[in-house]
Order: sequence, then C-alpha cells, then structure tokens
Amino acid sequence: MSILRRTAAAAAVTSLAVVGWAVPASSVDNPSTTPTGYTTVLSEEGCELAVIDLATGELTDLPAGPSEEACVDDLAISAAGVVYGIRPSPMNIDKSLAAVSPAELVTFSMNGTPTVTPIVDEGGDTGFLAEGGIAVSPSGTIYVHLVTDNPACDTGEEPPVDTTLLEPEYAGDSVCLFTVDPTTGVASIIGTTGLYETEFLGLAWCGGLVTLAGAEGLIWATESASDGSVILGADSDVFPAGFDCDSATGGPLYGLATPDGGQIELGAVEVDVVTIDTATGTATTVASVDPETDVWALAVVPVAAPTPTTTAPPAAQAAELTPAFTG
Repeated sequence: MSILRRTAAAAAVTSLAVVGWAVPASSVDNPSTTPTGYTTVLSEEGCELAVIDLATGELTDLPAGPSEEACVDDLAISAAGVVYGIRPSPMNIDKSLAAVSPAELVTFSMNGTPTVTPIVDEGGDTGFLAEGGIAVSPSGTIYVHLVTDNPACDTGEEPPVDTTLLEPEYAGDSVCLFTVDPTTGVASIIGTTGLYETEFLGLAWCGGLVTLAGAEGLIWATESASDGSVILGADSDVFPAGFDCDSATGGPLYGLATPDGGQIELGAVEVDVVTIDTATGTATTVASVDPETDVWALAVVPVAAPTPTTTAPPAAQAAELTPAFTG
C-alpha cells in the first residue's frame, strides 16, 4: 500500500485531540548508525503505523491498512519491540449527560494492526483523558499521562468555583503520571506533576522521563518516575509532532518538527526529523520527511529491540504480541 497523501489528512484530526490543544527504512542492519523509529501517517481513512528512517526521513508502510484505532496521541516502544500508543476514546453521549470515556492503550502487532485496551483508573470515579504521552522504560514499565478525578491527582490549589461538588479536593486540576498494565489496562497512579492546569505534549524515556510542558510557551522538563513531579528547563525551539529517545541508550532525543519551528498544521507544512538538546531547547535538522504525508507521534527503536518488519508475517506468526507487565 502507499503512504497516503497529506491533503486528505484533515478528516483524521478529531481522533488526535488532546485536552487543551489540538501531534521505521525497511530493515535495520546497525541500529547504532541507522536510527529507526515508528510514526503514524494520517489520511481520510484513518491512521497507519509506518517505519521511519531517522537518518533519511524515509517512510515505509507496514502491511496493516489505516484505521481510526491507530490514531494515537503518542507512541512508545519496549525493549522487546512492542509498539504502544495512547489515545482518548471517543466521547460518549448518555441521554442528556456527556461523559468522557477512559483513555485507551493501543498495542500494535508486528504488521501494524492496532488492538485497543481501555485504561482503568481504579482510584477515580469518572472518565478521564490522555493529556501528555506514553513512554516505556528499559525494564518494560509503561508510563502514561492522564487527567483523572483521582484524589491523588490534586495540586492543592483552590477550586476555580465555590461548590461542594469539588470537595474534599479539587482532583483533576493536574496532569498526573501513571503506570499501566498492558494486559488489563489497569492504571496505578504515581503522582501529580504539581503544575496546576498545565498541558503537556508527549513523554519519552531518555535515561529518565522527559516531557514538554505548555507553561507560558513550550518548555522541556524532566519528570520523576517515583512521584510524577516535573522540573522545568529550557524553552523549546520547536513544536514537535512527536519526540522520543532510544530508551536503551538514553539518547539522543529525536523529534518530528516544522523547519521554521512553528506549530504543526495538518495538511499544510513540511516536517523534518530533528535532534533536540533539551538543555538549550535547540533543534538540529537531520532529514526531511516526504512533504506529501502527514505524520504524528514518534517512537525510537531501542538498540536491543527486534528489527522492524515491513512484510506480512506468516499466518501462524500474525498473532498479537502479549508483553509481560514488569512495573
């Protein structure tokens, strides 16, 4: 199948909405010199997982076709080569009450087929959304950002309105860090970022968790895997459609960004592969991606992960990978 045209991509944008803001060469002989990743290509039919050569920007199709389920907000990959994504599930309308459905964990098979598992926060009573991203540590722990009414997800700020409906705590006033069991979808809270009503873009494991905070502009930040708190750093030169590190080596940080550093506008702009220095926020262009395609999200293949495949596996090997939870 062909990578679908950028001009047809606008219809898929609704599957990519995040609260508050609207984001592998066919084989790898030497991952240390030919960095490889995964991204999603958007079209009017949905989204499809593709392989991206991070040295050249070349995109290669996987056998699975486009689908709505493949439209994720962020991607990550385990050391075992399992690709995960996170997305908000569609809005449910229950008579007169609009209820936000749980966020969803998407697990991609070897041929790019997505399987969706609802994420369940057993410490929260109402629906919640993905707000940020997903990352996988070298040991296999899956970290995600969620907005939920879990009482542990509270910064201690005063509620914006005087109502007992928000008592005893104004839970949900912060993006929070969770781990997720990919088999059951159960999320376990680690803690709040500590930043009141601050949006985040993406999450990556770069020897530790790295994220991008929308606090008076885009600011690179590190996040504690033990309590969820963040430390803000340098302003970002770019608005990336996705970013990630090789989790096995801790770097470099790759991103997909517009050449002029502007915000990604689907169907309208060129996207480059860049490397990012989070200490300064500076982005360095590596290669250009086909300007006739829309891409969103990025996962860098760890050096220890299996080589990405772009051919359909035998029927006996086409079953989903089922990773063990190690968190």
